[in-house]
Amino acid sequence: MSFVGTLAKVALGMSQAKGGSNLARAGRGEVGGSGGLLNGDVDGTGEERIANLLGGKVNHLGQFSGNSMGAMLERLGRSASLVRHRSSSAGSGGMSDAISQLSRNMCGARGGLGKLLEQLSDATSSECLGKTPAQRVTSERSFGEELNSAFASGAEPWKKPSPAQNVAAAVLVKALLQSAKADEVIDQTERERLLSKLDGMHGEERAFVKHVLEAPIDIERLTSKIPSGLEPQAYAVSVMAADPDCAKDTAYLEEFANALGLPEAVIEKVHTELGVAPLAVAA
Repeated sequence: MSFVGTLAKVALGMSQAKGGSNLARAGRGEVGGSGGLLNGDVDGTGEERIANLLGGKVNHLGQFSGNSMGAMLERLGRSASLVRHRSSSAGSGGMSDAISQLSRNMCGARGGLGKLLEQLSDATSSECLGKTPAQRVTSERSFGEELNSAFASGAEPWKKPSPAQNVAAAVLVKALLQSAKADEVIDQTERERLLSKLDGMHGEERAFVKHVLEAPIDIERLTSKIPSGLEPQAYAVSVMAADPDCAKDTAYLEEFANALGLPEAVIEKVHTELGVAPLAVAA
């Protein structure tokens, strides 16, 4: 099991659990924008449509083409050098730079992957992911390719992600879920609907998701856990989980973008990539 697979499952689950979210609207073909990831021309409705939108197309050789959530996250990584205050350690080569930096940080940290995950959530340990980078097979695929393959399989990536890719995915899961809670109206039915999509998930991954759902919203704490280079992607998954007609959601996104140090150009790029109206228009 992996957090890359968890990210795919949570994104699909959110399309069913929060009816006003951009993900749910995309499943119904009601995003309202033009172009972008969530307005793609794909078959299916509801969760099937979301899976086709987010996973992209795969040919007989197992190669992905066209737009996808993985491809979008990779492209947004190239905007990381524009992030205010946090850009000094961010590379300019896309998401792969952020993953490489995260991997180096893990190698130099006592406890490796497990320690970093514990910092994300006390409910998570390292058992299912490996305690150090050396204890896991490292994926040769990019983060985006791993995520796309998780959507294609409906469960897990085709190859085990690297520990650094798993930590990056866990960060994005946390960002997505906190944004989903911004309106403070995820009721028990919606929570159960989301968790039902996680059946078969490793116990520790499921515990991580439940912990994030139950924890209070804390933008400052979340921002402190996001590695340099992943800020645009963390904002993007937050927009996907938000309801554009909810004042609390749009206020949360504005505050989160500011805390991340995102300039207006990066915020606009995220909304363009998603095909979602800018906050000033959506609010």
